[in-house]
Amino acid sequence: MMKAGYIHSLYRSYRLKYLVLTFLLCYSTQISAQSYQYLQTISTEAKYFTTDKLQNLYVVTPENDLIKYSPQGVELFRFNFLNHGDISHIDATNPLQILVFNQDYLQLTTLDRTLSETGTLNLLEFGIAQTKALGLGNTNDIWLYDELNQELKNFNAQGDLIRTSNNTQFFLNEVIQPNFLLTRNNKVYLNDPNLGIIIFDIYGQYDKTLPIKNLAKFQIVNNQLIYQKELRLFAYPLNTFQEKQLPLPFEILEKDDIHLSGNRLYKRAEGTIKIYTIEE
Repeated sequence: MMKAGYIHSLYRSYRLKYLVLTFLLCYSTQISAQSYQYLQTISTEAKYFTTDKLQNLYVVTPENDLIKYSPQGVELFRFNFLNHGDISHIDATNPLQILVFNQDYLQLTTLDRTLSETGTLNLLEFGIAQTKALGLGNTNDIWLYDELNQELKNFNAQGDLIRTSNNTQFFLNEVIQPNFLLTRNNKVYLNDPNLGIIIFDIYGQYDKTLPIKNLAKFQIVNNQLIYQKELRLFAYPLNTFQEKQLPLPFEILEKDDIHLSGNRLYKRAEGTIKIYTIEE
C-alpha cells in the first residue's frame, strides 16, 4: 500500500514536471514564432515618415515634399511645402484628413486623401506662441501642449478652445518641454524626454507618468507602447507595465527609424525605406 502510494506520488511529480516543461516549450515557441518576410524597398531620401491605418506611407523629403505611397509602394500624390516652411510633424491618424505642422511658423495645414490643401490654421491667432507637441484627436480635434502657459489644450476643427488642463507645473513640480504627443483610446500621451510619458484622460485630467525617458517619439499598437531606445526596439504593455525587447530581422543603426503598421514593419535608413511583413 505504501509502495503504491509512493509510485502514485512519483507519477504526479513527473507529470507536473512534464506539464511545466511542455508549457515552457510552447511559450518559447510562441515567442520565437514571430518572423519577418522582406517585402520591398522604396528608394527615397526621407527625413521623416509615417503611415495611416490603411498602410499608406507618407514621406517627407529633404526638399520638403510630402509624398504619399500606396501599400504596394506606388507613389500616389505629392505636395510641396516650399511656401509653407519646413515640415515638423505629420499626423495621419485620419487618412481623409492629414495634419501637417510647421513649428517655425506655428502653422497647421490640413490635406485630404489626395494631399490637396483643405485649410490652414495659424496657432498665433489662438494665443499659442510656443509648442512642439501636437496631434489629432478622435473627432479631428487638435490636442497640443502650450509651453508658455504649461497647459495641455484641446481645440475643435474650427480652432475653438474646448478644454484646458491645469498648469502641469502644479502637479509635476517642474517645467516640462514635450516634444511629441499622441492620442489613442481616449487618452492623451505627452512625451517629455527628461521626465517620461505623461498621460491625461480625454478631458485633460492628469492620470500618470510612465518613467520611459529619452524618447523622440513612440507608437501605441495593440495597447502597447512601441519605441526605439539604445539601438533596440521595445514594447511596453499598458496593462502590465513591463518593458520587453522585440526581435528584429536586422540591426538598428544610429540614424535608423523603425515604425509598425498593422502586419508591417518599416525601417528608414539612408536613402531607403525597407518594408517587411510580420508573420505569426
